[in-house]
Amino acid sequence: MASADFGHQTLLADVAKLLGEAAQVLEQTWGQGAQVRHKGPADLVTDTDLAVQRFLIPRLRALLPGSVVLAEEEGQVPTATDRPCWVVDPVDGTSNLVHGFRYVAISVALSDAQGPILGGVHDVFAGRLYTAWRAHGAWVDGTPMHGSSVTSLSDALVACGTPYDKSTPAAVFAPIAQVWQACHDLRVPGAAALELAQLAEGRLDAFFEADLQPWDFAAGCLLVTESGGQVTDWAGRGRTLQRGTIVAANRRLHRQLLDILTPTEP
Repeated sequence: MASADFGHQTLLADVAKLLGEAAQVLEQTWGQGAQVRHKGPADLVTDTDLAVQRFLIPRLRALLPGSVVLAEEEGQVPTATDRPCWVVDPVDGTSNLVHGFRYVAISVALSDAQGPILGGVHDVFAGRLYTAWRAHGAWVDGTPMHGSSVTSLSDALVACGTPYDKSTPAAVFAPIAQVWQACHDLRVPGAAALELAQLAEGRLDAFFEADLQPWDFAAGCLLVTESGGQVTDWAGRGRTLQRGTIVAANRRLHRQLLDILTPTEP
């Protein structure tokens, strides 16, 4: 299935509209005092996550009849399918939302056998909309994005993430410490889709994390590559829609990060 199979402008506009409506669902349901539950010791889910996902899934399927959905909270399907697949994170940054840290996104991607075709990331509280279409470009609020031009890691503002599993802190923080020592400074905002979107925009210079699910990065990776960046796993292999490591940056910084991260790959 190639990108030519779709009217990309119409479909991307429809997804953008749904993301805006989903952001309203998020704000309304959270404002009503949504309940918080634990999926794991540090992994949270709220009524808001479920409400946003239940809003999005039937509407995305209606946009593209015959498509399937891979989503964080409900309705997961195997990624090995020959049908177009929507990859949905209804609330990226749930822990941020629970703690009142207003760094939260809604992420939607459409994928085929070659990877993401389109992606949209809505920065809920800033009201910024990031979109991309494979081989067509990436935009923030309709303006083309071209990513960071920083070429030395020592000048780079780098974002990273930490896992929910806290059983091996030394292994988790060893590569983070190495990057921190090599870069200008490090940030851990806690919403990978939004960090990748801001990397595509040039607000961040690089991003890495050791353990991400496809809904965390599917849309964001397309934003990065369509704005001129590079995305791989820590070994430098092309990123597929499988759980694992990720490093994203422009090509000069990407090589410098790989030199640090490849020897430490989990």
